[in-house]
Amino acid sequence: MNLINRFFFKFNLPEDTRLVLCDILHDIHSDPTSSLLSILKKFNGTRNHLTKPEGKEEARDYIRKAFKKYGLQVWTERAKIGDRLYAENIVGMISSNRTGTAGDQIVIVGAHYDTTMNTTGVDDNGSGVTALLQAAKNIGKARCEVRNTILFVAFDFEENTAGCNVARGLCGSNRYVKNITSYLAKTGGTISGAIILETMLNHNTSAGMCSKL
Repeated sequence: MNLINRFFFKFNLPEDTRLVLCDILHDIHSDPTSSLLSILKKFNGTRNHLTKPEGKEEARDYIRKAFKKYGLQVWTERAKIGDRLYAENIVGMISSNRTGTAGDQIVIVGAHYDTTMNTTGVDDNGSGVTALLQAAKNIGKARCEVRNTILFVAFDFEENTAGCNVARGLCGSNRYVKNITSYLAKTGGTISGAIILETMLNHNTSAGMCSKL
């Protein structure tokens, strides 16, 4: 049994961590800008397996600890990339009473944490990881019982990597999709949607901007 199956089927939340069923989370506010910037600074540095593997490991540790702090159930999914490399996707879960059943309509919120070889990775994709952690914090600390499982996923190996036979990189997320597809084939559950957070520092909601992209 792989990691995702082990956690979905055998991990139960203590009763006192579940309060009320929340279809809508009211009065959710982002942390102050200064707090968000302090998190973003944790991802100001290369996180690449060739040029700075220790940066990647530091990022992984920070994400794991943050997910746990916010009350999520946390595990790491390792997947082989090429002959020698392993992607490490970090998953934080908010379960529901539908988790592991055919009625579950899972929502995924994801962002990749790796970088290319010679970038600081603040925007691509420290900004996305910061937003991922903020969403996990707001929903996790609300201590609501949600109708469907929510998965927060920090993906590895999004950037092009030698040995990855997936177009445009995306090896980590590709392996994750295979894993969760296998899980859903057993439970009969579905994915209701996925929100992927990427290079968010350049977000611009001005009129006409989307048509220019």
